[in-house]
Amino acid sequence: MRFKWLDSKAPILKSRKELLTSLVAAAAITAAAFAIGSASLASAQNLSRRPSATEVAFLKENDAAMTKMMNDMAVKPTIDVDHDFVAMMAPHHQGAIDMSEAELRYGHNEQLIRIAQDIVVEELQEIAAMRAASGEKLTPTEATLAANFAGTAAGPGFSSPIPADNVSPSLKTERPFLAGNAAAMTKMMNDMTIKPTGNIDRDFVAMMVPHHQGHIA
Repeated sequence: MRFKWLDSKAPILKSRKELLTSLVAAAAITAAAFAIGSASLASAQNLSRRPSATEVAFLKENDAAMTKMMNDMAVKPTIDVDHDFVAMMAPHHQGAIDMSEAELRYGHNEQLIRIAQDIVVEELQEIAAMRAASGEKLTPTEATLAANFAGTAAGPGFSSPIPADNVSPSLKTERPFLAGNAAAMTKMMNDMTIKPTGNIDRDFVAMMVPHHQGHIA
């Protein structure tokens, strides 16, 4: 995914609180890797590197999910950071949901299956909550999901209007935000390029951890 209008480096976290929050979240996600038992890991190491038909199907679904996610995240900047954040984060969350649903279909590790179920519920709630906060009209189901997300209330809408197609607004103020997102997504996609291990659960962790790290960034 490329953002041709970007030329600055990703912004650095501005406070110790932001850094601590990111580190704690990253540690929590990375901890999922240890959900695979030692016996599973040992058996994965002994398997042939050639993936099984089941793993091929699992990886194919993940690839399709990431392709759709990156396409949907390629939004036209509006000079409204809040609008563009929601426009990019919602499909990013949907990508995590699609990955988790693949794990639910093909995975075997009970702890990871529970984590995948939690991801689906939480990401759906967050998508609805972001749309509510931005003032979008929600369906009854989305309203219920948003209401279950702590601290969410209907918002007044975006602070600045979305420019018409024939307007070329300056992206100067939004450029650092867009650059940070572009850098985060490039790193995420690179880190998600894994070699199949023969163990679907292990592959799920290997891809979901950098995906969540991209979410944090």
